[in-house]
Amino acid sequence: MRFNYLSVDLESAHHSANLQARLRRMQDRPLRDMLAQRVVYGTRRLLELFAQFQVKGTFFVLGEVATAHPRLMDDIAAAGHSLASHGMAHRKVYRLQLDEFRGELEESRDCLRPWEKSWATGLGYRAPDFSLPPTEEHYAALQAAGYAWSSSLMAARLPDKLLAGVPEERRRALREGREHTLQLPAGGFREFPLAGKRVLGQPLAWGGGFWLRALPMAWNLSRMREWNRQGRPFHLYVHPWELDLEQPRLHLPAWRRFRQYHGLEHFEERLERVLGEFRFKPIGEE
Repeated sequence: MRFNYLSVDLESAHHSANLQARLRRMQDRPLRDMLAQRVVYGTRRLLELFAQFQVKGTFFVLGEVATAHPRLMDDIAAAGHSLASHGMAHRKVYRLQLDEFRGELEESRDCLRPWEKSWATGLGYRAPDFSLPPTEEHYAALQAAGYAWSSSLMAARLPDKLLAGVPEERRRALREGREHTLQLPAGGFREFPLAGKRVLGQPLAWGGGFWLRALPMAWNLSRMREWNRQGRPFHLYVHPWELDLEQPRLHLPAWRRFRQYHGLEHFEERLERVLGEFRFKPIGEE
């Protein structure tokens, strides 16, 4: 049976781009701290589900979460899952200067060092909100900081102008969501992009997060089955806060409210449906 890639973006709800600006304006530190603590509940529920369906995945961990909850990291590693980096504080990479990016990579790597044995296929990286510019210098920075692979790009979030300087063969691989190896001066570096496409300039994807919550289940399942029929693995990714129905909910503009909260009530049921039908493994595992 075809194995697919399972991953968790291990962050709390307050890290979400839908909430960050609102929380800054509110300056409500107790609310922010409450949201930050609830990451434990959502993560433990995910661990229970993964154990129930006997699947292993990759947890892309924010350095802030690893530092605040080392026992949670111990439990993830003890359950046989792979740990990888999600940066430090969920800042979009394209908003960082290259030196800032290098510093974040090193700091995040050091936060995960106690769980180095769970790095499975070498230390991996996922940029917050799939925000890694597809430039050679950014991948060279990852490689220089000791990272072995990345899963930081989603086809649906790549407008043509962002790929203008990318070689044709790699541009096609990114558009098709195909894993591939970049040849850098210091050697090869693997990228595992996520699928999707742009429709009228807007991102349209499937298989995880907002897409699994908000779009018809038939749409998600049909894409997953089609990829497996083609002999290709797809990515399923989730966030712990998507299983937390008791989290405090902020008053947000309509679109951000929709992106953040729509579909939470049936998300666990949908996740169980996918975990029950398909087989999964950590990203990059042979």
